[in-house]
Amino acid sequence: LNTDLNNSLRIMQMSSSELLREVENSLIDNPAVEIEFDYPKAKNIENIPVKKDLFQHLWEQLDIRNEDAKIVELILANCDSSGYLLKRINELAKAAKIAKSKIEAIRCKIRNCEPYGIASLNLKECLLCQCEKVFPNNKALKRLIEDHLTDIAKNDLKKIVKETGMCQDDITECISDLKKLNPRPKAEFASERQTVVFPDLLLVKDGDDLQVRSIRYFSLKFNKFDMRSVNRSDKRVIRNYENEAKDLLRYINNREKSLLKVANELVLRQKRHLLYQEPKSVLMLDDLAKSADLHISTISRILKDKTYVYDGELFKLSSLLSKRISGISKDDLKQRISDLIRSEKQPLSDGDIMIKLNRAGIEIKRRTVTKYREEMRIPNSFERKKI
Repeated sequence: LNTDLNNSLRIMQMSSSELLREVENSLIDNPAVEIEFDYPKAKNIENIPVKKDLFQHLWEQLDIRNEDAKIVELILANCDSSGYLLKRINELAKAAKIAKSKIEAIRCKIRNCEPYGIASLNLKECLLCQCEKVFPNNKALKRLIEDHLTDIAKNDLKKIVKETGMCQDDITECISDLKKLNPRPKAEFASERQTVVFPDLLLVKDGDDLQVRSIRYFSLKFNKFDMRSVNRSDKRVIRNYENEAKDLLRYINNREKSLLKVANELVLRQKRHLLYQEPKSVLMLDDLAKSADLHISTISRILKDKTYVYDGELFKLSSLLSKRISGISKDDLKQRISDLIRSEKQPLSDGDIMIKLNRAGIEIKRRTVTKYREEMRIPNSFERKKI
């Protein structure tokens, strides 16, 4: 990918908070443009803390069967705070009594989900995975990661020049790209702290319809220069500053356009859920990619850390996706569980509910029933006996 496209993709996956920092850091000292931050736009929007859940974040991207969820949990439970797998595959396979090839296949799928590199065996594998995703055509960077990470850490550029035949400027550029990769891909999920976010979108009811509006917390004003009184060298400097600001604005506008396209498609598909609290329609990542006519990796970047406000509450945009579970959507399954509990004569245990659903042709595990019951804030059978 060329630099322009790389920058566009980098901006696309930023949250509003990250974008604000990017604008400030990139343009605060740029004499060609003035930045006006417009935080009052958010004065009626409460910035609700959102706790990030790594399993859910990965599960939304993984194209695997529901019974493989336990393998995902097993792998994540054996990763350190940076995201590296602590145990060997054969150790996990032996302990869990699962085929080694099965665990390795799921590990590779996790590693290729965003954030890229989780469940890697070492730093080299982690960075190579990210390099393939972020800089797929940068063979020089891939070579440096494979053979010269230690030399880069020692800043031994002469050795790299000698052994690769690359010029020092190219090596420096590759190292600059390397610094954009994340050696600790799990770090943002490792903290128990909650993160305050600025919403990216606002959903507004309009009769029986919904409008999606983007929220921009800043505006840019370009300064005008009298070029007649400026020498050639200074003109070139001014033009560079102007181009830098225009490029960033173009990336931001592209991010906003793509985000609105995807959000409108999500809202259209989940309109009845949003307006009338009906169960969400089954909508997976690849379905959304096809309907929005975008590559699935682009959809993942667009959804990353994006949030919307609806009826005064903050939600992850990705929450409008819905996986199919045993032929029905997650929301439909929750409704089935709720209906069984509501019609019970004697409190049903989660195991009883599992059996009833299995008899109805819905394959589900007891722990899944427990998970969804707790998500709906329904007490367990013991607590329901007391009511």
